[in-house]
Amino acid sequence: MDDLVAARMLATKCPSWQLNPAEAQRRFSELDLKPTDWQDGGRYAKFFDDRLNYYPSLLSRMSEQRACTAAEAAFGPRGRVRRGWMKPQ
Repeated sequence: MDDLVAARMLATKCPSWQLNPAEAQRRFSELDLKPTDWQDGGRYAKFFDDRLNYYPSLLSRMSEQRACTAAEAAFGPRGRVRRGWMKPQ
């Protein structure tokens, strides 16, 4: 889930990359995770909220160009963190 939050936050900072929902859904299905797990009252809601509070402060210091480079390196087609979670728009 941390990867999902990071990818979503990078996508808000870098408009040329977007989350690949099909790939994220495939991975969550493998882990038996559902959207209700990270929504209010879900079993991972607190963790998800904590991450949503962490990443904006980190990304606020990052330029758009750096965010785009990070998005591709971490989550792009050859991503080192989660391959294919993001795709160019």
